[in-house]
Amino acid sequence: MNDDSNSDVEDLLEVHRDGDGELVGFVARENQKFLALTVFLVQIGSFEELEKATEFVNNYGLAALNCKWFGFIEDEWQLVVITEASPERVEVSTDVFGVGDGFKISFLGGTDKLRLADSLTPLL
Repeated sequence: MNDDSNSDVEDLLEVHRDGDGELVGFVARENQKFLALTVFLVQIGSFEELEKATEFVNNYGLAALNCKWFGFIEDEWQLVVITEASPERVEVSTDVFGVGDGFKISFLGGTDKLRLADSLTPLL
């Protein structure tokens, strides 16, 4: 996905949590795969079946917000944490350890400038 749009994915499907209907992420079709996406439209998984991708997003979409991420900031990958997220934008902080010495930066939703530092595998 590119930083400006999600033009290379089709059929963006919202995934809402059962019970309260909170948006937990998205599933997008790309070629013959179904991509599990965060609330801010960054890929966290890829599946052969729509049902598996939807289940993954439902179970782990919000959990991904609590993971550490790498953000491409000032021409290098830096460890960051998510502070706010929506489909339109995501705000991250470089203050990963909560000591107050970092700064915040925002990216457009669907950015290619964020990637998971932690694996979601321990959550499975």
